[in-house]
Amino acid sequence: MGAKLVAITPKGKVVNNTAFLKEYASAMTDTGKGMKADFESTTRTWKRKPKFTISKPKRSGGAYEIFVGTDNLIYLFVDEGTKRHLIRPKKRGGVLRFKTGYVARTIPRVLHSGGGGSGSSWASAKVVRHPGTKPRRFSFIIQLKWQDSFERRMRAATEKAAKVN
Repeated sequence: MGAKLVAITPKGKVVNNTAFLKEYASAMTDTGKGMKADFESTTRTWKRKPKFTISKPKRSGGAYEIFVGTDNLIYLFVDEGTKRHLIRPKKRGGVLRFKTGYVARTIPRVLHSGGGGSGSSWASAKVVRHPGTKPRRFSFIIQLKWQDSFERRMRAATEKAAKVN
């Protein structure tokens, strides 16, 4: 779960390879840090915050890429949404007990986490028909947000490395 940016590079020796790789790695790492900050802002008010990681810049075929994300399942469910489903007690014949009046801490397509939380009234049921959750699409929004500036940084890195040649 996360976002990946890819920069396509020209074939053949165009620039000083060492300078080029140094510039690309720096630009990719800086962009990754910004993306990670955006991911973290989406969980700012969460009690159990997922850990977000940044991969090292790497070359894949003719492109360079960096990945920022998490393997946290709850974040996956929030980011991609869930379908309608039944929730049953873990123990056979048991009862579910939960607070009503839940308000989500996040909004679809908004890179922010607000108040929200569970309500104050308690209820119980043998089965709950959960309506599902709308996908927040944080990964998609973050990737869109950073793609243009990432491409500009890669072009600038290429130009800077070409001047060193």
